[in-house]
Amino acid sequence: MGVGFAAAFSDAWPLFLPVPFFAIFRAAYLLRPIAFTVSETAIGVVRPLGTFEIPLRGLSSVRPNIRPSSVGGIGLARVGGFYGTFGVFWNRRWGRFRVYITNSANTVELAFADRGRVFVSPDDKLGFAEAVSRAARLADASVKGMDT
Repeated sequence: MGVGFAAAFSDAWPLFLPVPFFAIFRAAYLLRPIAFTVSETAIGVVRPLGTFEIPLRGLSSVRPNIRPSSVGGIGLARVGGFYGTFGVFWNRRWGRFRVYITNSANTVELAFADRGRVFVSPDDKLGFAEAVSRAARLADASVKGMDT
């Protein structure tokens, strides 16, 4: 369309019409989750732009097979489409929650006592849920050991 408008109006500015769309798709591409990691202290959401860490402190439950689409919510800063569904959402029941899903068949809900919920979609949802539960127990035990 930009080329058509540039030729029709004999002006070069329409050639820049695709730039904002390209920038939006590029930002979504760089922020998309591509893998998930579990360490002793955090869950990592690996993205092309860098890894985002979710600390394990305050983790109250890990539940596989939860569908965030059934939860409902308004996307505050989100992407839904080409690269999956990810970003920050809000609903009345939970308030703000985060979603990092590329495969809706493999969802895991992480509920935190102080920071709401996070939905992720690791390839092995049951193995991921077990690894997160184990890491959270170890992190909780080390924090309790430091308190005494």
